[in-house]
Amino acid sequence: MNRLSNLQARIATAFVIGPLAIAAAWLHHGTWVALIAVAVVAGGREWARMMVPHAALPLTLRLGAGLAATAVVASLFGVPWGLGVLVAAVALAWLPWPVAGEAALVGPLAWGLLYLGPSAVALVWLHAQPGIGLTLVIWVLVVVWTTDIGAYASGRSIGGPRLWPAVSPRKTWAGFVGGLVLGSLGGLAVRRLAVGDLSPSVVAVAVAVSLASQAGDLLESGIKRRHGVKDTGGLLPGHGGVLDRLDGLFVAAPVFAMIHAMAGDDLRWQ
Repeated sequence: MNRLSNLQARIATAFVIGPLAIAAAWLHHGTWVALIAVAVVAGGREWARMMVPHAALPLTLRLGAGLAATAVVASLFGVPWGLGVLVAAVALAWLPWPVAGEAALVGPLAWGLLYLGPSAVALVWLHAQPGIGLTLVIWVLVVVWTTDIGAYASGRSIGGPRLWPAVSPRKTWAGFVGGLVLGSLGGLAVRRLAVGDLSPSVVAVAVAVSLASQAGDLLESGIKRRHGVKDTGGLLPGHGGVLDRLDGLFVAAPVFAMIHAMAGDDLRWQ
């Protein structure tokens, strides 16, 4: 796939997935939680196939159960309980395994839970915020998506020095800056439409979340490179798998949730 068609596929995929995600968030908290659970379980399946191809099914079942339980419990009983389930699942991963040979799944299971679980809790919590949950979710999604598109478009069109060749040979400084600029503008656009102002503090938050999104992208690139994988799956045209598409969100969502929790009403989302 050439550069233009790849970019077109990424944009088209975003325009299909984006409305579906926003519709789920708009309809009901339950539909949003269900979507998050499906997404992290699908990501867990790809994680299992990447980490231990010879034993992907048992790892997928354990990882999927832990991630789905984390999302559902966080929704029903709150973030502390959701995080408690996540911590318990990680702890249980290190217990002695009754089946010979399955001890090799301990590390991949624990790290998979830690990689995917916090984003599930963060996205459930953000959506549950009274009166502003939908706005918060749309805001972080738009920042991540526009960061991804901006980084890809500017990196491919401008090129130049590589950002971190040892981790991701194709990523460039031009792409990094382009993603940061477009991601920040995307966050400001949503803020303007939803609240009607361009608060300087939200500019700083948009920059931080865009940086976190790109850090998530680099993290997943490093993991794939370590395991000799190009794409984690083929579900999404132009993006590969669920992990390829949501890598930035796995880091950006927890970062945004922590910022929002610490800032409280200072960001004035209403």
